[in-house]
Amino acid sequence: MISLMYVSQCTLQRGKTDEAVADIVQRSISRNAALDVTGALIFTGAHFAQALEGSARSVDELMLSICRDERHRHVTIVDRSQIVSRRFTNWQLAYQGPSTYVGRPIENLVDSNGLSSSRDVERVYELLSHFAG
Repeated sequence: MISLMYVSQCTLQRGKTDEAVADIVQRSISRNAALDVTGALIFTGAHFAQALEGSARSVDELMLSICRDERHRHVTIVDRSQIVSRRFTNWQLAYQGPSTYVGRPIENLVDSNGLSSSRDVERVYELLSHFAG
């Protein structure tokens, strides 16, 4: 089983983000359940950060779809690691709504050009876990 975290830049039109993100969440819950994937999503208004957990095959299938999704760009994988247990056991996709509070830690990952520090990655995992709480 693996855990993967990516960050991306939002391309949604201002004023239409709530509707579009609600659609992303609803579709993701169904798809993640079918693939036995768990995880959490944060949306800052400018960026997305998402953690996915499951078999490598399932997570890779989702990432192919995510990379093709035109609602965001510059999808950057900041962590991919083997795990023994899931952080988001009870969540096909935990999501609490837009949060500017987490903007800075996510910007640190976005601005790292793929060279994210393990401290920054762990901070975003902690935030995702907190919001999934």
